[in-house]
Amino acid sequence: MNIWNCDNWEKVYKGNNIRNGLRLRFDVNVDEEVKLALKDFAKHLRKEYSFPYRVNVYVKSKMKIKAIDGELVDGTFWGPYDKLEEPFIRISVGDYCKEKIKRGRRNVLISYCHVMAHELTHYFQWINQMKLTEIGEERQAKEYADIIVGDYIYIKNKEKYDLLEKIEKNIEERNFNEYELQVLDKLSWDEENGIREKVAEMLIHSDTDKGVKILLRLTGDNDSSVRAEACDSLCIGKTLVEYETLKKIAQIDKADNVRGYVIRSLEDVARRLHKENELVEFLEGKIKNKEKPFIKICIYTSLYVIGKENYLYNLLEMINEKNYINRISVINSLDYIASENNKDEILRVLKERRSNENKRIVISSIEELINDLKNDLFWDREL
Repeated sequence: MNIWNCDNWEKVYKGNNIRNGLRLRFDVNVDEEVKLALKDFAKHLRKEYSFPYRVNVYVKSKMKIKAIDGELVDGTFWGPYDKLEEPFIRISVGDYCKEKIKRGRRNVLISYCHVMAHELTHYFQWINQMKLTEIGEERQAKEYADIIVGDYIYIKNKEKYDLLEKIEKNIEERNFNEYELQVLDKLSWDEENGIREKVAEMLIHSDTDKGVKILLRLTGDNDSSVRAEACDSLCIGKTLVEYETLKKIAQIDKADNVRGYVIRSLEDVARRLHKENELVEFLEGKIKNKEKPFIKICIYTSLYVIGKENYLYNLLEMINEKNYINRISVINSLDYIASENNKDEILRVLKERRSNENKRIVISSIEELINDLKNDLFWDREL
């Protein structure tokens, strides 16, 4: 059940003479860019959802808002004890000029939409009389804010996503044509992170100079997910330019996901350029630098693939990592490197981990791989 569409409110408000709707109220010195962005978001919300009892959103030019408990926060919701007294929301946007320079215009404006959606979820909890703990309310508000803002971004950019989807279907049968590459080049500059990320993902199917040039530029994107996708797609690289660029990123990028994808792509490019020995030295040097667990998983996997089979045991040991995301990463790597030669050892470790595992998603991943390894068809797959 979507709490934003829940109709429990009718038990209290049906038959009462009440105002409805969502209204924004701005301080006089709120930046015009912020006003336009929040008005557009509110317009979308009114189109997609109903607000059965009037809620005013006061957009303040303050740096922070003081909550009832005295804590300084980005937004607050006030739901009065009397259910027939109108609630209101306050959000702060006074840091816009400073944050725009630091994080970029688009990211800051989306963060304000997120705060607004978060507090509006509290509004729907209030009018529908949801019985949740304080922690439960906050968890639900964060979850719905992610969903609501994500839907808004997708709908706002639907024409572009549809165009990318159309191009993606075409390349299942042939390579990109010149027009399609021009479209991807243009969209690779788009303000929306998701659009740029999708472009980077699609360019794995193009080893043309133009496609690689776009990917090389996107490895320097300000969004880590875009950089990670670009680095992943650069596995198609076939020159020293791509190889050296990926090595540099593996050393300087601050995002774990980016450095992980870089290592896996380096493996492909190094084999293509016959630089396996040089890459082994480079990756073994990174192990000594006490890399994060996810990076180590990628390093051990790549070292094994390029011939250093002793690193299988390092990889297998990491299936007991504390963070379940890392355990799943190990399982995915084992799926990738599984062979007739290492099958028995992998099965032994998977079964042992299965007996101690309590995270459902990890159990499911383990059981799926165990079943695959026992299936003869698994060994006929294309690698």
